Amino acid sequence: MIKKHHAIAFAACMTLTAASPTWGDSVYAKGDIALFANDDLIVLDISDPDDPKTLANIEVGGASEVTVSECLAVVTKSDESGKDVDVIDLEDISEVPESFCDDDDSEEDEECVATFDPTKNILTIPCVEAFGSMYTARMTQRGNSSNWEVIFLREKDD
Repeated sequence: MIKKHHAIAFAACMTLTAASPTWGDSVYAKGDIALFANDDLIVLDISDPDDPKTLANIEVGGASEVTVSECLAVVTKSDESGKDVDVIDLEDISEVPESFCDDDDSEEDEECVATFDPTKNILTIPCVEAFGSMYTARMTQRGNSSNWEVIFLREKDD
């Protein structure tokens, strides 16, 4: 049971990466795919939180930030001379599933927007999918660190 809660917390955190600057701009996640800007651009399959798999390692050199718009990864590179930007068309990367680039502007997505209440320091993530079920998670920040912990977890009704 504890392992299941850890996996759900990981999934909630991966959702958090797409919605909050708390994790920084070095991670972008959508569905089961995460992009990490860590010198190079690393593409991971996170469908199994206990065993994420590297799908691609795109050599960028100096990648420090990533964001995605219309299936284009905008990668900021930093070095001693300053910042530069590379734009990578993810449709050209065979390891990136087509579903990552699908336009998913649906009514359901609008109901799944994470919200943050700065007065209570609580992040609510309404749509966390884990183990074939949907959950609502509430998280709070631990002290002044960038660590978050799940304080509430409820399975969503269909």
